[in-house]
Amino acid sequence: MLGQLFVSPIAKGSGIGAALLHLAMADMPDEFWLPCAEANRTVCLFHQAHGLRPERVEPHPVLGHPTANYAWP
Repeated sequence: MLGQLFVSPIAKGSGIGAALLHLAMADMPDEFWLPCAEANRTVCLFHQAHGLRPERVEPHPVLGHPTANYAWP
């Protein structure tokens, strides 16, 4: 599982997020998981647009909010 992938709000739209995600894909070509708050639709759609697939939704282990887990490949 890839624990977290964050980009500063001021860097949004700069391509840094896509570059980081593609670096993770190249570094872990067989499989990784990336969790995302289900309510964060912008990020969930970003993951899907870059080829990750939603696998399951479960409560966040600490905060309890629904967390979507995205899988690569």
